[in-house]
Parts: sequence; structure tokens; C-alpha cells
Amino acid sequence: MPLHRRLFIFFFGCWWFVFFSGQGLVFAHSFNFEDILGERLEYIFTYIGLPLVRLNLEVDPESSILRKIPCYRLIASTERAIPLPFLGKTKYEVKSYLSMDNFKPLKFYKKRIRPQEVVEDLIDFYYPQGYALWGLSRKPMQKIPLPKNTYDLLSLFYYFRALDFSSGKRFSFYIIFGGKIWPVFIKVLGREKLWVGREKKETWRVEVKTPFTKSFIKKKVKFTVYFSDEPRHIPLIVKLHLGRQVFHARLIKSSLKEEVKN
Repeated sequence: MPLHRRLFIFFFGCWWFVFFSGQGLVFAHSFNFEDILGERLEYIFTYIGLPLVRLNLEVDPESSILRKIPCYRLIASTERAIPLPFLGKTKYEVKSYLSMDNFKPLKFYKKRIRPQEVVEDLIDFYYPQGYALWGLSRKPMQKIPLPKNTYDLLSLFYYFRALDFSSGKRFSFYIIFGGKIWPVFIKVLGREKLWVGREKKETWRVEVKTPFTKSFIKKKVKFTVYFSDEPRHIPLIVKLHLGRQVFHARLIKSSLKEEVKN
């Protein structure tokens, strides 16, 4: 698997730890999804100080309608930070539609773009009926049983930010990836002061474990994510331990509507 693709998957892997098993969300009292409409976040991945990939995340400021259901539209994309040959020329475009009523995903769409190939990955969620439809480009859709608290890659990023970290120390849930259901387990390790740029900030330190990574790599994988200790719970730094290798992802730009914060 190309390094560019691994990094993309690894970054989203850092947000797959949102819900209590068999329970609903425990939202932070001060979090309001309406407050992050129009938000844009930009991250950069590095390895031994070398910039590799940029990840851009956005919440569409305008609401959408899908299957007659009002929803939020979440958008993500990747690009090479510098034109290194070993990173390849693969790009990703991702969209997720999230119900305004219960914050559950309705639709997930991922496009992998290469110079001579485009592959599309689609998931349609039907929670009342208890199943999802998953498929790749030009292939028949597959029906997958949908356990409670099952979500897609992108929507989890925003679910987790809404959690009240002080409500518990351990969480578990499921994700759909590659047409399969995967369990994810997280542990909230507590608060920690961390240097972010030139400023020392209070953060929440979170660790994640999941067998999902074994589907594409055999090395031991460990994620550590540092979230800002404020209502928006923005992920500031991500550390990926891949065997003896350590990759970093850090927030380099955050904007909310017309306000830009570096």
C-alpha cells in the first residue's frame, strides 16, 4: 500500500473512538454543532521532520437535504506537502452527510484519484432498517448488517469532538471500512499541558486501539491524540507509533467562518 494512502487512513484512524458500547453519545455540555459551521482545519503529516501530506477538513456552512432529511455536510481532502516521488500522486476526496436530528451518518463518499484511475467508495446508512449498503466503483452494492453505534471514517472526527471527556475513561464503538465492521477501543488518559507552537496549552490525551490496522499492516500500531481543552475540542497533535517509526500530524491552520487562527 502506498505511503500516501497509509497516512490518509492513519489520520482518520485517530478519530475512531467515539461511543460507549451499546449507549448513546455523551456530549460535552458546551459543544454545539452550529458553532462550527464553516470551520476549516488544516493538518500536516511529518516523519523525522519531513513534511509529507496535508489534510484539509471542512464543515459546509450551508445545510443539505438527503433522503428528505436535513443534514450537515463534512468534507475532507488530501494532497502532497512536497512533490516526493515515493509519495505517489494519489489524492483523496471525502464527504460525509450527518443527520441534524440524531447526528448519525446518512451517506459516506470517498474518491481515490490517481493519474489514470479513479476509485469511488460509497456507504448508504439505513439505521431504522438495521443495515448499510456498501460498494466500490462499477461493482454491485453489498448489504451489511448495521450494529448500533456504527459510523464512517469522517463523521467520527466530529462525533468525538462533541464528547464530554470527563464523563468516562473508556469508550468503544464500530466503523465500516472496506465492506467490513471493525471494533474500536479508546482510553482517555487525562489532561496534559503541551507545547503547541510557541504556546503551552491544556489538552486531553487520548489513546486508541483497533484491529482495523491489521487489515493493511502487520506492525504494532498505537495512536495518541491531543485535543484542545475548550468547547470545540480541536485535535492539535496526533502521534502514530508504527513499530519503531513515529509519524506526527499537527494542526497548522484553523479558521471559523471569516476568523482565521494560526
